[in-house]
Amino acid sequence: MGVLDKQTAAQAGYKLNVDAGVIVMQLELGSPADQAGIRQRDLILKIDGKDTNTVADLRSIIKSAIISQSQSQEMDKLAMLQLL
Repeated sequence: MGVLDKQTAAQAGYKLNVDAGVIVMQLELGSPADQAGIRQRDLILKIDGKDTNTVADLRSIIKSAIISQSQSQEMDKLAMLQLL
C-alpha cells in the first residue's frame, strides 16, 4: 500500500487539503488492505483509535499490531502445550 502524509505529498509535488491523516495512493489487489476494504484515495485518520498523521505513525501502528498478534499466537501455543 502506498500512502502519503501532508509532508511526503508536498515532497512528491502533491498538495493535500487536509491537516490530518494519510491518503492511500496505491493499493495492491488482494492485499490485506484491499481485503479490509481500503481503496485508493481513502484518507486514513485513525487505526485502532490511534492517530495516523504521518506515514511513520501508520507504519508504527501496523508494526505494533503485527507484533501483538504474533505474541498472542505464541501465548496460545504455550497454553496449549501446558494442557498437554
